[in-house]
Amino acid sequence: MTKIQKTLLVIIAIGVVGLATARVWLPRVGILYGLYSARREKWLDAVPIKREIPTPQEIPGSTELSYQGLTFRIPWGDVVSHTEGQTLTAGSQESSSSLVMASEVNLRDNMLAKTPEDFKTIEALYGKEATRSNYAVFKSVMHSTPAALSIFSSSRNSLPQLILVTLKRALVLNAGEGLYEFETPAIKGFQFGDAESRYISITFFDKDDKTYRLNIRGASPKYLDYILSSIENGR
Repeated sequence: MTKIQKTLLVIIAIGVVGLATARVWLPRVGILYGLYSARREKWLDAVPIKREIPTPQEIPGSTELSYQGLTFRIPWGDVVSHTEGQTLTAGSQESSSSLVMASEVNLRDNMLAKTPEDFKTIEALYGKEATRSNYAVFKSVMHSTPAALSIFSSSRNSLPQLILVTLKRALVLNAGEGLYEFETPAIKGFQFGDAESRYISITFFDKDDKTYRLNIRGASPKYLDYILSSIENGR
């Protein structure tokens, strides 16, 4: 047998072993790459900080708006608003303050429809309670961190974490800025950004577990709390 023939046999043998053990090492490669990517983005280590939304106190000159069965107030006068498709835009002509509200994809419902295997993987590790609603799944995503990922852990434990961290990278706006969670009598959700941010983005869920995105520019912390605390089901 020539040297070339021996080399070819070795390559073929390696290929056969590789294919036979692919179910073992392929997930590891994916987890290793995901771990490397996630550890490079330090903001992924942040988890939401709970904050209280105070009881609203009426602000003179505020304007009431409605959107898809919700009503809320914005603390600005001389407001121009319009709805186009699924998006409500409102802005004050007296200042540079503005607001955009839109319905969002319901994460749990979307995963069940498009990536059911990913959903089953997460549910198997975290249980039905952590995946029972769109809010619960979103909360699991926001509380995931690369610290829970390890190349030495079993794929059964690491893969769900990798899915959550990957979703977190895609869903978090204002990456590296403030990350908070809150609840009012009518809604609960997550805030991306703080008083130092150019704008603040909110993902919130109503009593029917429907998901909304709210982007606000030019609102002080007091005015932001006023808007969030005023959101309720339409009368």
